Amino acid sequence: MGWGGGHLHEFEFAQGRYGMPDPDWPEESMDDESKVTLTKALGYSTTFT
Repeated sequence: MGWGGGHLHEFEFAQGRYGMPDPDWPEESMDDESKVTLTKALGYSTTFT
């Protein structure tokens, strides 16, 4: 089945979308979550989806 035990997820903040890149399903509008801190992603926002 090819499942490696991971859980697909995505976070949406005021300035962008962050998640785990998937080479089989590239998403250009989603940034790699491992390259941004929560503080930087949140900026001045206090909530996220």
